[in-house]
Amino acid sequence: MLEITNLVKRYGQNDPVLKGLDLTVDGSSVVSIVGASGAGKSTLLRCINRLVEPTSGSIKLNGHELVNLRGSALRHSRRRIGMVFQGFNLIDRLTVMENVLSGRLGYVSFFQALTRRFPQTDIDRAFSLMERVGIAQYADKRADQLSGGERQRVAVVRALMQEPQILLADEPTASLDPKTSQQIMSLLQSLASEMSLPVLINIHNVTQARMYTDRIVGMRHGQMIFDGEPKDFNQDALDAIYGGIESPEEDGDDSAKQASQGSGGFGMTRLRTGADAQSGRVWKKPPFIANPWVRYGLIVIALTYLYWAFSTLPFNWERVSEGLPRAAKIFGGAFPPSFERGGLLWTGFKESFQIAFLATLMGVGLSLPIAVMAAKNVAPLPVYLLGRALIVISRSFHPVIVAILFVAAVGFGPLAGILTLTLYSIGFVAKLLAEEIEEIDWGQVEAMRSVGAGYFKILVFGVFPQIMPRQIGLSMYQLDSNLRASAVVGIVGAGGIGGTLMNAFGRYDYDFAFAILLMIIGIILISEGFSGWVRKKVW
Repeated sequence: MLEITNLVKRYGQNDPVLKGLDLTVDGSSVVSIVGASGAGKSTLLRCINRLVEPTSGSIKLNGHELVNLRGSALRHSRRRIGMVFQGFNLIDRLTVMENVLSGRLGYVSFFQALTRRFPQTDIDRAFSLMERVGIAQYADKRADQLSGGERQRVAVVRALMQEPQILLADEPTASLDPKTSQQIMSLLQSLASEMSLPVLINIHNVTQARMYTDRIVGMRHGQMIFDGEPKDFNQDALDAIYGGIESPEEDGDDSAKQASQGSGGFGMTRLRTGADAQSGRVWKKPPFIANPWVRYGLIVIALTYLYWAFSTLPFNWERVSEGLPRAAKIFGGAFPPSFERGGLLWTGFKESFQIAFLATLMGVGLSLPIAVMAAKNVAPLPVYLLGRALIVISRSFHPVIVAILFVAAVGFGPLAGILTLTLYSIGFVAKLLAEEIEEIDWGQVEAMRSVGAGYFKILVFGVFPQIMPRQIGLSMYQLDSNLRASAVVGIVGAGGIGGTLMNAFGRYDYDFAFAILLMIIGIILISEGFSGWVRKKVW
């Protein structure tokens, strides 16, 4: 039994959204909540499972108070409250079976969630429920490949996997066509009867509320103003809830009706034609900076600075003119490239690739937790500031400067290169991943919270799948970048092909140096093609 007493919810200093609401739901009844937008229907459902914090009042489920719960006690209570969301809130990049099994996240360990090793009893129950609602054949299909009705069925099964004591449905048919809407409402009605499960549905469609629910609760301005059976939900109740709904026949005199009909029923004026439209009207895109004094002032400042910079920097144009013939000689000596010392070329490149691969692996691996720390929407403020500080530090110095420091610390060789490029990778990948996490679909996270999942399970199921394509793309790009950077840091003694390249230039071995450059370009082109193929598969 659900018992709500004197429930109040206020956002900031605004008027309360819920004003001392009382409601009781028990047995296997299907109760619908109707009301205009802004009446507080969704807020009521979210207060019940504590996705929204009540300001005051009491919410009891089978005698257990929910309002003051925190931490693990709150997560355990959410396991007993199934939630079906208006926008489905499925994890799009996971399969149907993974989405369904996510309803058990409140019951399994973090390791089981991470490795997808759910108990066999959970898997058997998942198949049984999917067969019941007609989606068992889609078990291994990705959620974003389903139709709206199929996605809502997955959401219903996910909620039922919690073995809830009550099922909440927040406008479950709002995104569906009329036929599918009726199928979903009929399904909820049947499941409530079969499982002796009370169902509380927030719905706008009054006709469906009358057809498929046992009781209708009407809300207006955060208060309950009707509570009764569908047969008692008459025009007076409808007018009280929605403020009066008048038919067109009651609307003014005949001439007003004709004017309204002639304009599409919205009081719009007749569409102007080219003959009666005013001439000479023009439109221009508004400037980025509206104030002309500021706009033109910034242009003058920019031009003045450019002139000053070019006029004061010590460019030696005589040296440039003398250097152009030398550059032509270098490029001329590079053709044709020489691959005669293939063994030396292969040894240097193999070491560079090892440095780049290991640095990318370590850098991306460390970037993920740092990105979570640096994402404002998933980390508390002290952790967020620490994560941002780590990113700023790792981005503050050029890899060559860092390589010189690591060469001084650990000596010449590949270890200095690996440490340098690991730090370089963290600065780039962690920053972009943190920004990606801050832009995730929060509905998918809310869905994982609603099943009672803990913080790390929410990350594994609700956050990481959303950023996976971005993470793979960044990883492949960073491998390309580290392969190029390994040649640069090798010049200062941090291992790889950079030392070989520097020696080739020092010996005027331009044809061999050009062969090294061609090999680097070829490997990066292959890597780019491979990363594009991987992203397409994951996306």
